[in-house]
Amino acid sequence: MRMSPDLRLPIAALVAIATLTVVALIRDEIGKPAAKVEMERETAQAMEQSPLDDLFLNAVGLLHTRHFEPAVHSFNKLVELAPWMPEAEVNLAYALMGMGQYAEAQHHFNHALELNDRQLNAYYGLAISLEQQGDLESALGAMRVYVHLAADDDPYRRKAWAAIWEWENTRNVGEKVIE
Repeated sequence: MRMSPDLRLPIAALVAIATLTVVALIRDEIGKPAAKVEMERETAQAMEQSPLDDLFLNAVGLLHTRHFEPAVHSFNKLVELAPWMPEAEVNLAYALMGMGQYAEAQHHFNHALELNDRQLNAYYGLAISLEQQGDLESALGAMRVYVHLAADDDPYRRKAWAAIWEWENTRNVGEKVIE
């Protein structure tokens, strides 16, 4: 029995849908509540979490609780294990700033920017470290880059503008005194 050409396309579509449905049922993707599927995905992701993630999260916790020396140690280890990770360099630099080591922090902020020239928190931290070392011109440059790249709703943007305003005023007062 020959099938009319008008029926071939709808029948092929039905066969394809039926095949995909059977495959999905075999893979157990149909019939589960969406929440259960999402929970299984999250569990699988958590199980796949690497030791680098654990080290990073631990180091960030140390930094946020102002345990700067252990944070520096942890971030140094992370930089050694994952030299491609600009976030590790940036957080190492912030921990160093917490210890008052601004020149060393500057080095790590610069290295983070070599790895990723869009690493916003590196520009912000670099500006602060430069300001602490008395280099207002370079600090202004780094903070201006931060403001330029930051989104309008960035939570640190207003603080960055305030720093720029303050540093420009400090610089201008210094220039007037010298004249």
